[in-house]
Amino acid sequence: NALGGVLDEKLAAELNLRASGLDYVVVRPGGLSNEPEAAVGNLIVRGEDTTFGLETDPGREISRDTVAAVCVEALFSDKASKRVVEIVASPTAPALPPAEWFA
Repeated sequence: NALGGVLDEKLAAELNLRASGLDYVVVRPGGLSNEPEAAVGNLIVRGEDTTFGLETDPGREISRDTVAAVCVEALFSDKASKRVVEIVASPTAPALPPAEWFA
């Protein structure tokens, strides 16, 4: 891959984590932005390997603040257990309440 194998190593770590029997949630954000959510757009949450790489994808970036909020919500949501989610943001996306982030 374009990052010198870093993504391959991350995938290997994810696979080891899954096989460990531990509880986990993997959050895969799009490009990180220092702008607030209001400037970048509303959160879009999708399942594993469904969000990135296509020109038709609804968003490419996400506010670092939004990523942090998703990670904190994952700590307290039973629905986040043993999940991989991909997150981006888009100004055209409808607002998604935290209760639906891991639905």
